Amino acid sequence: MVSFLWEGDGPVDAEIALLSPAGDQWAKMLVVELREPRMDVTLHLRASQPTGAEGLARVRLLQDAAELDQQAIPFTLPVEPPV
Repeated sequence: MVSFLWEGDGPVDAEIALLSPAGDQWAKMLVVELREPRMDVTLHLRASQPTGAEGLARVRLLQDAAELDQQAIPFTLPVEPPV
């Protein structure tokens, strides 16, 4: 799950991407005309990644094609408990 909070005048577009440490894109989503200041979204990876793999969650806020802000946070995929 990716959560973020923004300030300022809306609407804004939010580009959310999950990237490998090498910069390969695992998942990407574009939310158009976001008006609420908080967003929680779950992105699913189509290709399986090993548990414990590290990645980068990047959120870009855009308004009229201009980038207002960008944040990137490292993460580690959860390790599944043995069945």
